[in-house]
Amino acid sequence: MTELTGVSAALPLALLPVRLETRYVTTGSGGTELLVRIFPDTIHQDAHDPRLAPVEVQARERYAAEGGYGPDGEAAAAAWRRLADQFGAARAAWIARTGDPGYPTRANAQRCGTGPPWPVACPTGGSCTPFAATATR
Repeated sequence: MTELTGVSAALPLALLPVRLETRYVTTGSGGTELLVRIFPDTIHQDAHDPRLAPVEVQARERYAAEGGYGPDGEAAAAAWRRLADQFGAARAAWIARTGDPGYPTRANAQRCGTGPPWPVACPTGGSCTPFAATATR
């Protein structure tokens, strides 16, 4: 095993996530060699906020108006691309999911006594306090 030399123990060392790809290849002399490719991976951060910012509510309304929830696959795909380009795929999925007519909302939860265990955005006002932050990628 290789030891790290020349690195001070007083300095913090960050081990960031990577994705590895490996492949064996045959060399010209008939032997085999292991090739390793290392790609930086996304750092996980648990910072999901279920509330929607006003800009996200507007984007969700535009997504619905452009056919995001409709039966036309091409219109839905185009609306999805615009939403994902603006907010990133993970946040766009949440934004779209909160406006999906088949997804549980606060009104549905009051009717049937079930619903998501997190607060649902109230873009039209009511008893909810709107979230005033600006969404960023």
